[in-house]
Amino acid sequence: MDILKELYFGNICPIERGIKKGPDYKKALNEVCVLEDALREQLTADGKKIYDAYMTKHLALMEMEDCDSFIKGYRLGVKLLLAVLLDYDTPLPQVSEE
Repeated sequence: MDILKELYFGNICPIERGIKKGPDYKKALNEVCVLEDALREQLTADGKKIYDAYMTKHLALMEMEDCDSFIKGYRLGVKLLLAVLLDYDTPLPQVSEE
């Protein structure tokens, strides 16, 4: 089956990606968890509510940034592919990067 059919039938999901969870990742994750636990211990009940609301908004913002990075990376990949496939003197089509 070709890649477009795979994408159409949901066999490819670009947002599903694995993170290499080697020792550096595990160490960094552990450090973040320890710091978050220490921070939460210092917060009052109201402080925890504010922190949780902050984290919810922050994660939503990170998701938007990840989406934008994916789109820009995909467009760059297509531009690279076109540069290889087109004649050397053919201008590349321009795409707005709003």
